[in-house]
Amino acid sequence: MRRRMSLAAVWAALVAVLAVSCGGSAPSSSSSGGLTQITIGALTPPSLGAFLPPIIKDRHLDTQNGLDLRFTYSANDAYNLSYTSGQLQVGGSASLIQEALRWQQGVQSVYLFNVVDFWTGFLTKDPSIKSITDLAGKTVGMTTGSTNYALSVWYLQQAGLDISKVKVVNLTSAAMGPALEAGQVQAIDIPEPGYDTALGLDPNLHAIPLDITGIWKRKFNTTYIPFLGVAALPDWVSSHKKEIQELYRTYKEAADFVSRNPSQAATIIARTIPGGRADVIQRLLADKQRMPLDVVPAQQIKPGLKGMLEAGLATGYIRSRPGNSFLYSGLS
Repeated sequence: MRRRMSLAAVWAALVAVLAVSCGGSAPSSSSSGGLTQITIGALTPPSLGAFLPPIIKDRHLDTQNGLDLRFTYSANDAYNLSYTSGQLQVGGSASLIQEALRWQQGVQSVYLFNVVDFWTGFLTKDPSIKSITDLAGKTVGMTTGSTNYALSVWYLQQAGLDISKVKVVNLTSAAMGPALEAGQVQAIDIPEPGYDTALGLDPNLHAIPLDITGIWKRKFNTTYIPFLGVAALPDWVSSHKKEIQELYRTYKEAADFVSRNPSQAATIIARTIPGGRADVIQRLLADKQRMPLDVVPAQQIKPGLKGMLEAGLATGYIRSRPGNSFLYSGLS
């Protein structure tokens, strides 16, 4: 009989840090061997920003487009600090609300293109929690410094939950599993790919239904929820027009490969996640709602951007909208 992993063990595997680092203050781009080298930061796997990079490198899509992409991975705080300080000039875990927040902080980040649309989920082991409103009076683990948190709070409110009646505990991804098992929290908020992986490995977990698309449709009259992509600092953007087009094409080809070859793609991605399982990743890739890859130029996300910013304003995560140069307009 196969031994069942505890949720704590699952989470330890999910958040184990890959041994990849920036190696100091290396420039975000340089030329070597006819290829333009670009350093792109992203959040440590498993994360949405780290989903396509292994496909790009395994299939050599970057070199086929004249680039040598060097992906570096770090935790949320380190990633944001590196980007806002200018040490990192291209970010591959750029969520729209976070980039809008940077404008508030004096960093005029430019959103180059979208990669994935929004989805999140709530998990619990408590059989009495069957709906979102059942979270009233409960303790919920959430990563409060993230844009996923800002949107999750908005969704909870839209689903009829009085957030003031919920005790929110700020937890890192690594702490969520142990806290849930120890009874310190009764539910956790976790996006993909961690959600599906944990749900598939621990049979005691169950999902708390939340109609992500339906709620958005009723509020903003669209089902389009652009969320995360690639962004860059304005000085880098102004001097890398050609490379931005090549970078977009590289990501687009990676997403197309995933769509055409989900089994092979799942195997490649799973290798980058300690404890990752290709069957779980393949199941996730097949679910277009929970893993909505959507690589499109920034200008094409305008129908969904309005709602995303309104949600950020409603929760107080941002206080103002970014300027006109927020969305890059040079992609064809």
